[in-house]
Amino acid sequence: MDVAQEPNPTAARRELALYFRTLREQRRYGLDQLAAYLGVSEAQASRLDKGARGLRPEDVRRLARWYQLPEPERDRLLALSSESRRRGWWQQVDLDESYRTLIGMEQAAHAINEYCGSVIPGLLQTREYAEAAGAAGALDVPRSRVDLAIEVRMRRQQVLDRDSPPLLWVVLDESALARVAGGRAAMRTQLEHLLAAADRPGVTIQVIGFEYGVHPAATATSS
Repeated sequence: MDVAQEPNPTAARRELALYFRTLREQRRYGLDQLAAYLGVSEAQASRLDKGARGLRPEDVRRLARWYQLPEPERDRLLALSSESRRRGWWQQVDLDESYRTLIGMEQAAHAINEYCGSVIPGLLQTREYAEAAGAAGALDVPRSRVDLAIEVRMRRQQVLDRDSPPLLWVVLDESALARVAGGRAAMRTQLEHLLAAADRPGVTIQVIGFEYGVHPAATATSS
């Protein structure tokens, strides 16, 4: 069953910020000029410019006048402003702000590329695998938080069931497949799930075998 695409306040806020920041830079306006025009501090103007704070409809109307935008474009931006002020499902859950941002961008993405060295990526985990992985990493973490993380991970996967899902390209190290999580039966189900996912249009899963040695991606962030 297809899952409808929900409004995405994270993506809308960032799109608005990028749009107006591009205009500001093209006109060679400084943040001090933006702050003065909107009647806010430079720190507040900087947050608006970066998308860290959403633009209110009245801000959008004033900026549209400042940049002399045509009415159809102003209306499109006002619609984005309204969407940016709604709450996505991931913003209604007790999550770290960085994780909320990641989910918001994931929900808006046209393509997702991921390298995983030791675990199956969250978008392709079965519930049994996710429960085993969550239990393994739950050091001094309340069970309720682990359960919440699993439910969020399962809901994130609905992005792949939409009418127009993002393209997904996953590169796995063979160790992610060799490392058993949840027992042999659960791991077998997980591997079968990966095979089924690989047959879906727009999903590419590649595996780097042990015989190829250390992949550059595995050492990119190592010290």
